[in-house]
Amino acid sequence: MKTKVYSVRRSTLFTVLVMAGLLTAYCVHLSVLSRYAVDIPEMDEWAVFLHSPTLLKDGPTFRWLSHRHNEHYIVLSIFQGLVFYKLNRWDVATQQIFNFFLFGLLLALIIQVGRRLEPKAPTWAVAAFALFLLSPLGFRNHLWVIQSHVHFVLIFFILAGLALFSE
Repeated sequence: MKTKVYSVRRSTLFTVLVMAGLLTAYCVHLSVLSRYAVDIPEMDEWAVFLHSPTLLKDGPTFRWLSHRHNEHYIVLSIFQGLVFYKLNRWDVATQQIFNFFLFGLLLALIIQVGRRLEPKAPTWAVAAFALFLLSPLGFRNHLWVIQSHVHFVLIFFILAGLALFSE
């Protein structure tokens, strides 16, 4: 009996430590991003407004919203760019920070899916995998506003999977 109590305490301690590490890594990334975010769009980010020169005075059209960027449609990113233009004259730094919050939602969903797929696995083990996604190797992606389409695709994919396979 004493071993079971000790095992539960240890697992809870590991969970608290891993979650604290995950939250710390996320906050460090967020602070670095907010400190070095610049209000200057990069190459592909100009695509949000370049395809319709009359967009800002005439408003959005379906053709503008469904325009292909390179080889794919980024409807939600284009719409997000328009919303940020209306809110704050398209402050790219603010949109980068918003995209990082989308990434945080994605991390939470990944942990939720991991816990649902393997309920017997300890929470700290599932959360430890999400810690790898906060590696500095992918940090460049958080500096691109246009990357929000990847976050939206993954978030809606995971939500659809959770809705499809919920009991």
